[in-house]
Amino acid sequence: MKSLCIALTVATGMAVLLTACGSSKKSAVQIDSSVKPSVVRVTGKVGNVSAGGSGFIIDAKRGLAVTNAHVVAGLQAIKAKLDDNGNETSASVVGTDPCDDLAVIQLSSPPTGLKALPLGDSQTVKSGQSITVFGFPASIQTNGSESGQSASVVANTGTVSAANIQASPGGDLPRLDQAIQHQAPTSPGDSGGPIVDQNGKVIAITTLGSTQGQNSNYSIAINKAKSILPQLESGKSINDVGWDIVPLSQAVDSLPDYFQNAGNGLDRAAGEAAEKAIKDNNVEGMYVNGVSTGSPAANKHFASGDLILSIEHQNVKTFQDVCDILQSKRPGDQIAVHGTWLDSAPSKDKVLQQWDETITLK
Repeated sequence: MKSLCIALTVATGMAVLLTACGSSKKSAVQIDSSVKPSVVRVTGKVGNVSAGGSGFIIDAKRGLAVTNAHVVAGLQAIKAKLDDNGNETSASVVGTDPCDDLAVIQLSSPPTGLKALPLGDSQTVKSGQSITVFGFPASIQTNGSESGQSASVVANTGTVSAANIQASPGGDLPRLDQAIQHQAPTSPGDSGGPIVDQNGKVIAITTLGSTQGQNSNYSIAINKAKSILPQLESGKSINDVGWDIVPLSQAVDSLPDYFQNAGNGLDRAAGEAAEKAIKDNNVEGMYVNGVSTGSPAANKHFASGDLILSIEHQNVKTFQDVCDILQSKRPGDQIAVHGTWLDSAPSKDKVLQQWDETITLK
């Protein structure tokens, strides 16, 4: 709503409204200048592979930033960098909720003058509304950029296609109970970054960008995030076993390469044999890309290269399959996990041998 700036003249003894000025809406330049300094580039390693995404400051005093859980899943030696500060600082995970794709990290040495972004109200978002997506897109290659992300924040504008809907991306992402679908260009490196309205307030968090067509970019509605963030900020994780998992279909073609680099007497030929056996027998499951140190999964010796076939005697082939089970449990509950060794096998003769394990949830 516009506020009136009234100018008067009394030349004829009458008050005359000359103009109406001022607006709660910000210009694109104002939005860029207010948002970009609070957007964070998050990078690290999953095994020997560089990975990362984006995030944004939600508590300047404590140096807390929110990002996607899938950005930090299995990520080691996490680094954070702000657009207007060339120095990277180490960061640690404070709390995660993989089944809502949210995580809070803490910068070890936040710069002075840090500001948190204001959070808006996603219930007021309407179709056709203008928005701006901020992040460090992975599609821009920059010298010295370890993960292939842009060294600077990039802003892309677009419009909302549908507000406050449920989205089911499937595969390696969970179902979004409150999502905003939009048309703004989005890159994988933008994951975890803020989406702001015309007032510069965060109304959503990027989680899924599609290259398959327009109107296919999804984000987490900020009201959903606001209901979860206090727990994560306090150091409490939710539905977090500590593994970074993807559907086996996304990893099976790479098994020969994984086996070649695994050690323990494994080689490319063993990987090719495992790939053939999986495809011939139509095996489905969740492949473990990495495991967070000190997590329930790590405490039971889960590792990159494990294949999870079932949890609580239920077959799992998508991330949401796993979340449906975890979200029915409470801290302290135990879950039965059945799987097999792939490139995690301690020796060649253990490849494809099955195992059973029990994990206690935090």
